[in-house]
Amino acid sequence: MRKLFWPGETSDATQNSEVQILTRNRLRIAGNDAALGLLWQPVQDRMPLREQARLAGGPSGGFDLYVPFGGGRQYGFASTKDGLAAKILAAASLVGQADWGDNWLAAFALPNSSNRWWVVAMRDQLVYEDHVHDSESAAEAAFRKSLEAPDWEKVVAPHRWNIEDAEEIPLRGTISNQTGVTLRTVRFWPKLVLATLVGALAVIGLFIGWSSVADYREQLALAQRQKQQDVVPVERAPWENAPDILDFTRQCERTLNRLAFSVAGWRLQFAECRASNIAEVTVRWQRQQGTASWIKAAVEDLAGKQVSLFNTGQVAEVTVPLSLSLNANTSTGPQNPPLVLDSILRDRFLTLGLEVKLVTQYGQTRSGTDGRAIIDYGYHTISTATSGSPLEHARLLSDISGVVPESLVFQAGSANWVMTARAYHPISVH
Repeated sequence: MRKLFWPGETSDATQNSEVQILTRNRLRIAGNDAALGLLWQPVQDRMPLREQARLAGGPSGGFDLYVPFGGGRQYGFASTKDGLAAKILAAASLVGQADWGDNWLAAFALPNSSNRWWVVAMRDQLVYEDHVHDSESAAEAAFRKSLEAPDWEKVVAPHRWNIEDAEEIPLRGTISNQTGVTLRTVRFWPKLVLATLVGALAVIGLFIGWSSVADYREQLALAQRQKQQDVVPVERAPWENAPDILDFTRQCERTLNRLAFSVAGWRLQFAECRASNIAEVTVRWQRQQGTASWIKAAVEDLAGKQVSLFNTGQVAEVTVPLSLSLNANTSTGPQNPPLVLDSILRDRFLTLGLEVKLVTQYGQTRSGTDGRAIIDYGYHTISTATSGSPLEHARLLSDISGVVPESLVFQAGSANWVMTARAYHPISVH
């Protein structure tokens, strides 16, 4: 953490100073360099930092710098190949004022640049957006896309963009004496040392004698065969006969749009579609000042369904079963190991500027009642939210083998759709 002071200032001074752009993704602020356009990702608790940096870099790799943020909940990744270095500040950690709240979105024209713009945002004290755009039109398009997310407490943008309730503030005016976080080096050397050590041991093993190695391998293969004989697969893998996620989402959205309506004197409390043993949609209303006859008539007239009343008439509920097609892509089982699957999902959603929450459960074996091992498959729990059609998010998952939809919820308060699914891992990963 580094305290930022403007030249000649004390800790409580607030004088003007220039902000200069050095390169496309590097600013100089009060004599301190700051990095723009980092790739921000949630911290994966079970994944080493160096492994997450490697996966975040994709096939080309290259992320050898990082910054921890948000109380250890988020990493920002960068590369020395882009002219950045350790100990320079992360620019996104410098912007924002105390009265902006935890959710703010801002766009700034970068000084001394040829029409470059920086779009930066925070949600729940985590970096939500940090991108440099090479034209004002591209920046405005990205800004408006982020603006679709709900509950922004502060919006900063040029007046000519005609953004409702937005305030135009120059970049210098948003940066005060505050504590910024600095880039650090991702230390890959422990992995290299381990690889060197393994190589050295292999060479030593050759000198000990090939026959000993061959005997060891034979014993290891025998033990592996015995272990495989003891493993009893579950009667039906969880992805077998699972609903197709596109058909599930399409039917759920259509049915919920037909059922999740407002009724005078009743408040829409719950609207959910689940794909458990029996796929069904459930919608529930809480009585405020309405009568039972009102809700019964509304549901019958608008949806052609009979409503059930519970809790002495205070709660009304209707349930509709769904007939879903099965997912043909899951017949061969899941193909992507956990780290590969994690990288695929994050790349797809983050590239499109979409939020996705991933929770990983690794596969393991447990002892059955007869003493033999039973497989518990590992999986990623995937959760996405959108104010548009959830079908667009379902399409990003539809080609991944081993995907099983769990639920689609319509949140009446925010008018958001929240979709949850599981993507299973191959059995070979325990």
